[in-house]
Amino acid sequence: MPRIWLEYLEFLAEQPHLITHTRRAYDRALQALPILQHEKVWPLYIKFARGCGVVDTALRVYRRYLKLQPDAIEQ
Repeated sequence: MPRIWLEYLEFLAEQPHLITHTRRAYDRALQALPILQHEKVWPLYIKFARGCGVVDTALRVYRRYLKLQPDAIEQ
């Protein structure tokens, strides 16, 4: 059911005052979905990390992403 997660995460990402709640929701989505469906969540998570305005959060998200996609180091 990645569609439900994706819609929920997109909704949360539009709420600028819910940064921690949104980050935790992304983490829960990644834990709940099989690894083959993570490729649908990560682009949204990266977009959220870029726009959240918290440098520490963005760095942590990118570190996790690079563990799965080491070729994306240029981003």
